[in-house]
Parts: sequence; structure tokens; C-alpha cells
Amino acid sequence: LRYVMQSAIYKAVMAILIICGLVPILLYFYAFHSGLSQTHASWAEFGSFLSPIISILAFTGLLYSIKLTRNQFQQQSEENSFFNLINLHVNKVIKITGGKRLELEGMEAFKYYVSEFETIYNTKCYDYARSAMAYETDKLPNLGYQFLYKKLTHGKECVFAGEKEIKHVLDYFMHHDNDRWEALKSFVNESCSPLDREELQNIGALVFEDSSAEFRIKKLSNIYELFYDKYGHMLGHYFRNMYYVLDYVDKTKQSRFFNRIYRAQLSRYELAMLFYNIMGPYTSTAFNRLVFKYDMLDDLFGPDLCYTAHDDRLNADLNARKRVD
Repeated sequence: LRYVMQSAIYKAVMAILIICGLVPILLYFYAFHSGLSQTHASWAEFGSFLSPIISILAFTGLLYSIKLTRNQFQQQSEENSFFNLINLHVNKVIKITGGKRLELEGMEAFKYYVSEFETIYNTKCYDYARSAMAYETDKLPNLGYQFLYKKLTHGKECVFAGEKEIKHVLDYFMHHDNDRWEALKSFVNESCSPLDREELQNIGALVFEDSSAEFRIKKLSNIYELFYDKYGHMLGHYFRNMYYVLDYVDKTKQSRFFNRIYRAQLSRYELAMLFYNIMGPYTSTAFNRLVFKYDMLDDLFGPDLCYTAHDDRLNADLNARKRVD
């Protein structure tokens, strides 16, 4: 906006100067239009009249030349600074390490961190499933009713939970309404089998995905907090540098052009980690504003995320995050 206003003011001043130069000439010919004079004195008088006008037009041309030079210098300076920042970003990505023995580097390290985030998510899905079973039993996905019915009937198979099976589950928890959690713990607890835990994680994933966008971004924020406690020292400087680059880009005349170049440098796993970062508690409103302003997540690949993020669900989550900021 600042550059637009400056350009508009400059153009207005140039127009005024040109008008100031041309109007006297037009008035002169309007007043003295008797044809070309044959005397030297008349031409000398005309030259004296034109001299200040020519000076005004020459000054106008000088101002225009200075503006062109200044714009070229500013453009070159912005480009040099921007591409230096791009080199800095690339170097930071190369130096990112990951893995149990930090044997992974660059893009492979980011892939590792995306996988680690998903591991924490899967663990939390176990908790989401148990919480929903105890306190929101009437809102469970069908897989949840199948699991509970099998447990309540001591192993009776249930391929699909119909009205009878669902009623059986709901009646059980209504009967234990005063202490639903203890009622659930009698057959679902920390010592459950790996097979049960896997099934509970799948149920929790469905609970997570079928919940509101506000619920999902709140839970993603909690997961990111756990993730950052473990890996923040490896990735924190990466996101601080990203904010610095976007902040610089935002202040340049070529912000959209620069942003397209910068966005093209980000790998799919960097975009996934960026998504998790803006959902987390350690981001900032200023950083998120720039991420959304320049559509940094436009190329985000939904299957790279820990949950089923089809377009509608992903857009809902991003819009919910915008509203929070």
C-alpha cells in the first residue's frame, strides 16, 4: 500500500509539472497566432519565453530518470537480499537432522518428524476413543459400538452394530451413569492387548475426524506441544527463519513473485510440518497471518497428515485456525 501511494503521488507531481510546461506554450500560440515571424527579435523573444518552460520539462525528465534509477537499484537490492535468504533457507534444510541416531538429513529428516508426529497422534487416538466411549457413548462411530458390544458380550462377534447392539451398549453405560469411566476401565484399560489397542486407535481416529474443526485444531495443538517438547530444539530455528523470510517478502514490491519462488522450495514434508506448526501453541498471530496471506499451504498433500484430511475437512480446519487468529 505504501508503494502504491508513493507511486500515485509521483505520477501526480509529474503530471502537474508537464501541464505547467505545456499550458504556457498553448497560451502563447493562442495569443500570438499571426504566423511565423520573419524577424530575429521575435524569435529571440519566443526563445526567452520558452527557456523556463524547457527548464521545467528538463527537470521533469531528470526526476523521471532518477526514479527509474532508484527503482532499478531497489529492485536489484530486494532480489539480492531475497535470494540470499533463499540460500539461507536451503542451507538450514540441509542441516536439519533426524532419526534415532540423527542419521537422517534434509528432506528425509522432515519425513521422519512427520512420522513422529503421527506416532504421537496415534497414541492420543487411544485416549480419544476411551473418552468418547465413556462420556459421549451416543455419538460413537459404528466401529466403537462393535468393539464395546463384543466386550460386553464376552467375545460375541458383531460385524455391524444395529439398533439391538447399540441399545445394549447404551443401556450398560446408562446403568453406570454415575461412574462411566470406571465402568469402561473394567474391560478397556492400559493393559489391553496390542490388538485391542490398535482397534481403539482406529476408533479414536474416527472420533477425531468426525468431530468439529475446532475440536481437531485444539487436539492438534495439544499433540504439537508434546511433539515440540521432544523435537522443538531441532525445528524451532527452521520456523523462526521461515517467519523472517516471509516478513521480508511482505515488505518488498515483488512480494507475490518472491513468495511463489519461496513456496516452490518447500518439500511436501516441510509443508506438513508447517501445517502442524501453525496449529500448535508456539506459533504467532503474525506468522500465521503471513502463512495464510501468501497461501503457503496451497500445495499441502493431505495424505501426508496424520488424519484423513480430504479437501473439505482440511479447508474447514484451516478456516477454523484463521478465525482463532
